[in-house]
Amino acid sequence: MMMLPLSRVLTKGTSAEVQIAIRQALFGGPGARSTVIPLEPFSTNKEMGRILIRRNGETICAGKCTH
Repeated sequence: MMMLPLSRVLTKGTSAEVQIAIRQALFGGPGARSTVIPLEPFSTNKEMGRILIRRNGETICAGKCTH
């Protein structure tokens, strides 16, 4: 496996292993509860193993959960 320098952009056809942290403040407010995002590995459940991240109505990331 070849290690490349950190990049903020992945071009088409490339892949990376990433960790995503959810800021609790985004989901705060009266009656707020713990934020849980259900994921399954893509190899186990193709529907629950897909990830799509949107910001202001625009898709900024798409991928698969590998573990």
